[in-house]
Amino acid sequence: MPCISVHLAVAKKYLEKHPEENKADFVLGSIAADFKKEDIDIDNYINLVTDDKNARHFGQTNQADNIIDYMKKKVDLGLFLKNNEINNSFMRAYFLHLLCDYYFFGDYIFDESIAKLPLMDAVKIGYNDYSLITPILIEKYQLEVPEVARQFTDLKGVGEIQFLKVDLVDKFIADMAALNLEEEKEKYTNVNTIK
Repeated sequence: MPCISVHLAVAKKYLEKHPEENKADFVLGSIAADFKKEDIDIDNYINLVTDDKNARHFGQTNQADNIIDYMKKKVDLGLFLKNNEINNSFMRAYFLHLLCDYYFFGDYIFDESIAKLPLMDAVKIGYNDYSLITPILIEKYQLEVPEVARQFTDLKGVGEIQFLKVDLVDKFIADMAALNLEEEKEKYTNVNTIK
């Protein structure tokens, strides 16, 4: 799944194409799945299936051997849609967040070497890449980072980006911002997306 700065960039580009959305609600919805209840209380919007923070993505991660499987299994779009209506800016952004998480690894970011790494090694490299790419994306997309998200955008990485490619991340941002959410909703309604 992408880092907070990618989610914020997708939200910004989506909002440019959909000015009818409530900007504050959309931006909050675009990052809410990655925060604890104490940081962003989503109970007024989301019908979760459990109180577990991991449940905010509606998937399961306990049977993953590599980062690609881990990320794909972490999101269950069908379960989310079964339990929630996509009827306001917050919910559309939350759904878009889950779509981004589902498509990012494997569909956009795929490298045989990362798939072969032990899960925790790949996660460590991924978080370092996120720390390195975040300031690039904040500057490039002129992102306004909500106060609650600054703890994740002020991290400092070390070395060079290993798996993420800025041009591919840019393509991902553009493609996700251009998604037709109604079509995506139809595609995943009554479908279990965990593979």
